[in-house]
Amino acid sequence: RDVARIETLRRESPPARELKGQEEQIAGRFVTTNSKPSGIIAQLSVVDLNGLNDSWLNSYVQNVHAVKPADVQRMSEMYLGPNKMTVVVVGDMNKLKDQLKPFQAKPIE
Repeated sequence: RDVARIETLRRESPPARELKGQEEQIAGRFVTTNSKPSGIIAQLSVVDLNGLNDSWLNSYVQNVHAVKPADVQRMSEMYLGPNKMTVVVVGDMNKLKDQLKPFQAKPIE
């Protein structure tokens, strides 16, 4: 299911309505998180640790809303290729072997 969704995103832009819902969720979480001193401190740490521009926090929500469906498709194609992903699974191999076949780049031993 997830493999199919990734492959779809690599070929097609997501529906604008679906992207809008995700944007609202991400922007809302950002605003809620930054309504507390601990959230603001955490965000300032992100800015500092990553060497981000001072305007990054001020423009974050605007930038989230600026993402277009074609941007998601293009980035998915660029970064979500099966040869660029690693799946880590912990559990009983005998029970999981069949479920992991869609993720196989090489045979499971």
